[in-house]
Amino acid sequence: MDPVVLEVIEILLFLFILLIVMIMLSIIFYEKYHGFNEIIIPIEICTIFQSGRWLAYYNLSQNPVRLQIEFDLEHLTLNGHSIDDFGEYQLIGRFSRTDLTMNLIKINQSQEKINIELIWQKNKQRFEGTWSMNTNDGELILIKN
Repeated sequence: MDPVVLEVIEILLFLFILLIVMIMLSIIFYEKYHGFNEIIIPIEICTIFQSGRWLAYYNLSQNPVRLQIEFDLEHLTLNGHSIDDFGEYQLIGRFSRTDLTMNLIKINQSQEKINIELIWQKNKQRFEGTWSMNTNDGELILIKN
């Protein structure tokens, strides 16, 4: 074979190997500093945990309580606030993108804590679960407004 053709083939092979190495290094760099879990989140999950206004129905009541919830998608935490029949309160909690759940604590002005556990109901497009405080408990539905 012609020496010039062999040299061109060697150069092309070298460039191809260099390209593969650069791609691998960029993947390793991204994984180390950003984490792959940030780029594999399905769009549906991003829309489920969407900051903004939500409606809470306690014990299947007809009158919803309006909530403002902010989701921190990086730290998997949430904060919120609202006013209901008992006054103002704050919400703090965590959520899971893998099992589509939320665990919240509702803290009212007298520092009483209400535990709330919710799970996403895909067929109904809402969260459903329970609330509990001391010996009281009930059902809760949470819908994006």
